[in-house]
Amino acid sequence: MTATQWSLYLGLLVLSTASPGPAVLLSVSNALSLGLRASALSSLGNISGLACLSAAAFVGVGSVLRASPAVFGLLKLAGAAYLVYLGVRRWQAPDGTLSPAAAPAPRGRAAAGLWGQGALVALTNPKGLLFFGALYPQFIQPAAPLLPQFLQLTVPLVLCSFTALMVYATLARRLQRHFAGQPGRGRFARRASGAAFILLGLALGLS
Repeated sequence: MTATQWSLYLGLLVLSTASPGPAVLLSVSNALSLGLRASALSSLGNISGLACLSAAAFVGVGSVLRASPAVFGLLKLAGAAYLVYLGVRRWQAPDGTLSPAAAPAPRGRAAAGLWGQGALVALTNPKGLLFFGALYPQFIQPAAPLLPQFLQLTVPLVLCSFTALMVYATLARRLQRHFAGQPGRGRFARRASGAAFILLGLALGLS
């Protein structure tokens, strides 16, 4: 890419990754309930899913989805259902105080589960695949080797996305100090997070 194309692409990445969505909501929710380490794990899962979507779009799966409304609809409903499921889990979680203290690092199944949450949020959102499918043709040079171009497009994508998710998570943890030691406020924050997941899932499913 030329310097102008590169600047334009980076600008689009910053704008798209900084926009609040399911991944941001998951990162903030995990930061508030489990700590920054848990949020980092789910965010790493999310960018892994984004990398898979990027690869799929690079080989043309985005075109298949655009040509198949049924496949797109099934993926959209699966993603919406998963977000609603996460919202119900958040809503039904046991009450407890929100503490700004550092949480222990998740291990084993807990760590894998957090990573899987993030990956599923990315992989069950077909709009991401369509976004990449529409964006990449503007910057790919068909005559040039594809692997270096894939890396040139995908590495900045995952770095920008991870940075944005952790910025949101860090800000949420800092604001959490105002809720520390107050179970009522902790319950409100947890249920507000769960309701946001449910409403976002319903909105995506009906859109």
